[in-house]
Amino acid sequence: MEPEAIFYISLAFFIGGLLKGATGVGAPFVSVPVMAMLFDAQFAVASFVIPNIVTNIVQFFQTRRHIASWPLLWKFGLAGALGAGMGSFVLVSVSQNWLMMTISGLMLVFVGWRMAKPQLQLSLSAGFASAVPVGIIAGMLQGATGISAPVSISYLSLMKLERNAFIATISFFFFSMGLVQLPSLIQLGVMTSELFYFSCFAILPLLCGMPVGSFLAKFASAEQFNRLLLIILTALAIRLAFSAIF
Repeated sequence: MEPEAIFYISLAFFIGGLLKGATGVGAPFVSVPVMAMLFDAQFAVASFVIPNIVTNIVQFFQTRRHIASWPLLWKFGLAGALGAGMGSFVLVSVSQNWLMMTISGLMLVFVGWRMAKPQLQLSLSAGFASAVPVGIIAGMLQGATGISAPVSISYLSLMKLERNAFIATISFFFFSMGLVQLPSLIQLGVMTSELFYFSCFAILPLLCGMPVGSFLAKFASAEQFNRLLLIILTALAIRLAFSAIF
């Protein structure tokens, strides 16, 4: 791997760590499209699996005392894990350009959702009732593209959870999917030994970015971070679509 590629990937993971430390989410939105542009969609999805597992386990144990509903957490997490296994088979069954266009489209959908700021609200009981279908759909997107936020984060946002409760729930969901993705991708031949070691290396810049993001969050409003995230996502989505088409 060229030193220039390693630099850009490390920078993407560090920026992803900044966003995750500040908001609890956002890391794959930066890292996955950058790697898809430099390599391909399979590389992008597989290389994020180990950092996804490790960082979300860390965040979950930091915030677990704030969990709003343990039944919702388990139901949503296990459904996501099932969907992630199914999505992993999609990853190896469709063309790379199609996957890159899908990733770009999901990013733009998420940007549109955040900009619209819908006033809808979902009660915990209604959220629990819909956790399985939503979790499976989000998990399939995660397994196939590495990005589930347009479904998973939008769903949890509708329940208006307190920040730490939100982070605990989404962290459990993400690492549950990762625990299924890893053996699935190994079995499918996507996660090679070289890619596994690279994925382990990628934990370092991501973990370095997270405390910096948490620190910066004390001096900037959530709205300012949200605006920065939307600008970055829009630029990356357009660039990724351009790469897939041309």
